[in-house]
Amino acid sequence: MLKKLFLIVASVFVMNPIYADTTYVYCATQEKKWDWLTENGNYVSVRGEWETTITYNKDSCYVFTNYFKITDGTKVVDLESKCRERFGNSYLYAQPSDNRFNRWHVFGEDEKIRYYGIFSMQILCDDLT
Repeated sequence: MLKKLFLIVASVFVMNPIYADTTYVYCATQEKKWDWLTENGNYVSVRGEWETTITYNKDSCYVFTNYFKITDGTKVVDLESKCRERFGNSYLYAQPSDNRFNRWHVFGEDEKIRYYGIFSMQILCDDLT
């Protein structure tokens, strides 16, 4: 049990990006083609905080996912609109950057409300010996 608890805590630290107050925004397609969102030659950034959701599924596995909660009043739908205007209609998703591990994450309001996008997850199962 102690080994399992250690692995869960360690996984949270490994899975989580840097808990910065600011993150840059990139635009992505369903095929994982992406490009930085810029305005007037500057990278677009938003203020907020990184959050982690841990769920336990029916296969006795813990599933870790991260999202970025915007706190500066920027609307994700406005960022998505800028992505389509700048790169074309195939760039559906505005996504927060994770410079530490280069994983895919999405924007979210809370652990149940997430915006569309590509995301990475980490899975840790109970069958550890």
